[in-house]
Amino acid sequence: MYDGPTVKRGRTDGFHAEIVRTNFLRARLYSLVLFGVHVALIAIDVFRLLDGTIAVHRGYRLLFYAHLSLAAVLAAFAVFAYTRTIDEEKGPAPVHDLAWRLLVVLVLLLSAAVTVADQFIHGQITVYVIGALGISVGVYLPPRFAVVLYVGVHALFLAALSAVQTDPDSFIAQIINGTLVVALALVISRMLFLQFRRNHEHVQVIEKQRATLARLAREDSLTRLPNRRSVLERVDEEFERSRRYGSVFSVAIADLDHFKRVNDTFTHAVGDEVLKKVARIFRSTLRTPDLVARYGGEEFLFVFPESTLEDARRACDKIREAVAAFSWDEQQPGLHVTTSLGVASSGEAESATAVIAAADRRLYEAKRAGRNCVRSSAVM
Repeated sequence: MYDGPTVKRGRTDGFHAEIVRTNFLRARLYSLVLFGVHVALIAIDVFRLLDGTIAVHRGYRLLFYAHLSLAAVLAAFAVFAYTRTIDEEKGPAPVHDLAWRLLVVLVLLLSAAVTVADQFIHGQITVYVIGALGISVGVYLPPRFAVVLYVGVHALFLAALSAVQTDPDSFIAQIINGTLVVALALVISRMLFLQFRRNHEHVQVIEKQRATLARLAREDSLTRLPNRRSVLERVDEEFERSRRYGSVFSVAIADLDHFKRVNDTFTHAVGDEVLKKVARIFRSTLRTPDLVARYGGEEFLFVFPESTLEDARRACDKIREAVAAFSWDEQQPGLHVTTSLGVASSGEAESATAVIAAADRRLYEAKRAGRNCVRSSAVM
């Protein structure tokens, strides 16, 4: 069972990180609210100090010390929380997890201390009840931590209560009521923790599905290359960049020679494998900034940013040679695959579509020239 964040390289991750983040931010808010409440309580204590009540009444004196201690703890945490904020890029660090846990422990301990002091005044355990239940709903307590927290503090509370409570009937009633409250707090904290985990898992599933759909919308399912829509957007971006900065980019269209013959001779399953292997050859041959996408059928569109026509032509010759030199016969006896390419640079093109159209015209020139070759021209 999960009982707190797993730390990797000094940071928490996934669900664990989300728990730490949520609890730390909640604790930061609650520390300010509770600090304001205790400032008001200390102000009341000051009036009692001035009229001599604290000096002669042990209960009010202990209550004053408990209020001061809790206010100091809350102020210290608030200062820490607002100076050691969570890095949104790296996520919460182990110190953030330790901080909220320590605050919870101290708040429950001091709630018990206030309740013990109140035995000399009203003889009630109201503050302890509020503290225990407030923590159970205020933060998401990991189950094991919750058990250790509540059982440990409750044992100390009962020991202190037995030392100050002189009425046996009241003591038994407080034991029963306090224990029931602790049991209820444990049940509530577990329910909320499990609900938080379920919500987190649901969000993760939704995010994963959204990412998958976004990827499928821009990726060819067979070759895992960007699809037509994606590459056309990239060409538009390159065209706008070239027009803005006066740079030149080039595109190329590749077509697998006699691909229909491959499907008819070796089956469509072999044809699909050819497309996937060709895609891998293309990717391994290109430079990092270059892009290749499946344009349709056996056609592929290349984008060469910041590349002249000659740069792109040399790159396409390298691509053509890599396809022709691949050991196709080892994949399927008698199989041989080549590709023809048409290349065009942006030049004085009036649109991104014009650059692609020029590359397409050069591709047909390559086919008419006997295939397995490259033809190129600038768009004027």
